[in-house]
Amino acid sequence: MIKYKNPFRGKDELCYLISLLRGCFSAIVAGGSTRNAWLLVNLGVRHFAKQTCERKEIMQEAASVLISPFDGIWRALAAQANAWTTIHKMLGQSIKLPQQLSEISEALRANGVGESLGELSSLINESRVLAMDAANLLTSQQQAIVYPGLVGAWAIVEAAFDDLIIRILVNDPSVTTKLKTAGIKTASSHPGGSEAWAKELYKRVESKAKDKAKGLVVEAHKASFSTFGIVFEYPADYSRLIEELNQVRNCILHNQGTVDEKALKNCPRLVPYLGLPIPPTDPLFTVALTMLTDYTFAWIKALVHSPYLRNGLLAGAENSFLP
Repeated sequence: MIKYKNPFRGKDELCYLISLLRGCFSAIVAGGSTRNAWLLVNLGVRHFAKQTCERKEIMQEAASVLISPFDGIWRALAAQANAWTTIHKMLGQSIKLPQQLSEISEALRANGVGESLGELSSLINESRVLAMDAANLLTSQQQAIVYPGLVGAWAIVEAAFDDLIIRILVNDPSVTTKLKTAGIKTASSHPGGSEAWAKELYKRVESKAKDKAKGLVVEAHKASFSTFGIVFEYPADYSRLIEELNQVRNCILHNQGTVDEKALKNCPRLVPYLGLPIPPTDPLFTVALTMLTDYTFAWIKALVHSPYLRNGLLAGAENSFLP
């Protein structure tokens, strides 16, 4: 059984923020009031930002550039979690429906109410067909439910990282110096500082990082961050789980879920599935959304401790911290 715990416990200035965000994200996923839960996130982060700025004279403009995009990241991940949970609940309730309707029918008979039993019997028969279809989906077709959820969640995180680095490229006034120091060419046909320029340079940053990482996604992210003086640390055990998620996602996206030799290189745990589709009951799917969310929390830890937020190096950002 895969167990996933918070890797950032202890006397750390971010413990309050991380625990608050994780609690609010859990509230969103639980399906209560998404709006109220997100208001708590907004209030908590604003409070943390205010205290941090007062203590360390950190520019809120830099915080807006680096931290505000996590609004969209967590909303999207919460939507994935809610969709996943809703589908399973609906299927489970559909399976129980014939029994529930039968109990109602028996209660009506016991109370001498027989006029509506004909229509109710027809509804019970239809519900049995629906229940059989739902049970079939939960057994033989479960991968059609689980696979897209993981691919979608990973796509959110992947796109978020790309956008984050592009925001740094656009807003860091000394980015050209950093890129040259890292051995990355900055010449471009696009105007310096433009979004097109940043996207072109990001491809070079990404390419160099991937070469250094040798196929490991967490190492590639570390290398990309380090280009800008950001130290990104993530525990080895949890890095391994993120790597496994990435390999599973690649198998689903490129090989219809079937495990091949390439996947085993960075995910030896999949050896028993070689040549077979990854079963949707694999415990990795159960912790996927929690792992990916906590992984983005680790980005925030790195960003808050980076020179950008320590020294307020970014320029040109909006004053609002979160919408």
